[in-house]
Amino acid sequence: MARLGVPAHSFSSTQLDKDEHYHKVSDDLASLDLNSMFKVIESLAIGTQGLVDGSVTPTRIDPAKIKSGGLIY
Repeated sequence: MARLGVPAHSFSSTQLDKDEHYHKVSDDLASLDLNSMFKVIESLAIGTQGLVDGSVTPTRIDPAKIKSGGLIY
């Protein structure tokens, strides 16, 4: 998508500027808030469903460049 001019996004279950473990050796499973992570993933799954199933397509996407199976290269 980014190759076609559609902005790419990153998502996090924490505020990275306030995460004392981010990119440190202490960043392990014990430091994760799994409940928060689950809620973020669940919300993203719901919020992006239209993009995933193809019912919503950004207007900047050229349908001729979309290969079968939804892959864009």
